[in-house]
Amino acid sequence: MDIRQATQDDVDGIVAIWNDLITNTDVTFTTDLKTRDQISAVLLDKADLGRPFFVAEDEGQIIGFATYGNFRNGSGYAHSMEHSIMLVPAAQGKGAGKQMMQILEDHAKRSGVHTFVGGINSNNKQSIKFHEAIGYQTVGDIKQAGFKFGCWHDLVLMQKLL
Repeated sequence: MDIRQATQDDVDGIVAIWNDLITNTDVTFTTDLKTRDQISAVLLDKADLGRPFFVAEDEGQIIGFATYGNFRNGSGYAHSMEHSIMLVPAAQGKGAGKQMMQILEDHAKRSGVHTFVGGINSNNKQSIKFHEAIGYQTVGDIKQAGFKFGCWHDLVLMQKLL
């Protein structure tokens, strides 16, 4: 497995992973599918901001991606970022997520980021356990923050000081 900064050649793999999770899970509350053009533009924009996407690739296939961006707007939040990490189900529990998060956190720390926040569906016990295992603590629980598949979902906020 190789973890590296995403390129435009990775757009289709990222879109496939994201749209599968949007369509078939509640790990993300969005129901809006991603397009190739959207992700291509996001990769360029994030690279320009110095906050690239990273991808995990195994045998020529993209199996996951991770990135980070502003937690909230405003200069006082400039050192607080929210991360996203998504893996295909077959890659979960095999170390790819941990390696991607280490690379993402190292990149962020070198860029002056002080803290990472993750917003996780409270139903996603696997992600909560994963984040706890790599040093994140639960700092909040927003009741009924998201609506998907006909029901309300709570959002757990987890944080790690880098």
